[in-house]
Amino acid sequence: MQSKTIFALVALASATLVNAQDSMADGSALVGKPIKPFHMTSVEGKILSDKSLKGKPYVLDFWATWCPPCVASGPTIQGLYTSFSKLGFMAIGANVSDTVKAVKSYKAHHKYTFTFTAGNDAYVDSLGFSGIPVFIFVDKKGIVRHVQSGFDSDGSPKVFEGYAKSLLK
Repeated sequence: MQSKTIFALVALASATLVNAQDSMADGSALVGKPIKPFHMTSVEGKILSDKSLKGKPYVLDFWATWCPPCVASGPTIQGLYTSFSKLGFMAIGANVSDTVKAVKSYKAHHKYTFTFTAGNDAYVDSLGFSGIPVFIFVDKKGIVRHVQSGFDSDGSPKVFEGYAKSLLK
C-alpha cells in the first residue's frame, strides 16, 4: 500500500512539473506580470530596455530571417506600427540568431520602419520558449498582457490588432 502512495505522489509531482513547464512554454505564466528586465540594442545602435519603454505600449516580436512564420508575420507587425505608432505604440523586431548586418539588410529590403534589434537569443531562452516566433504584448506600465507563440496568417493579424488596441486604452 505504501508503494502505491509513493507512486501516486511521484506521478502527481511529475504532472505538476509538466504543467508548469507547459505554461512557461506557451507564455501564459508571463501574463499579468511585469516584463522580465531586458536591454536590447537596435540595429542603429540605440539602447532599449524595459525601463526606457515604460509608459509606452509595445510588442516584442522574437524572430529570425530563416523562420518562415517569422517572415510571414513581418507585414502584420509593420501594419500595427503604421496604424498605432502615432498613439504611442511601439513594435520591436527582436531578432535571434542572425547578425546585425543580416538584420539591417532584411529591414531595408522589406522597407520596415519599426525598430529592429539583434542578439536576443539568451533573453528569449530565459523566458522558457522553445521556438520562434514569439510575440509579447506589454502595456504602458510594463505588464505583459498577451503572449503568442507561433503565427497564423489567417487569424493572427486580427488577434494582434485587438491586442494592440487593448494596450492603447
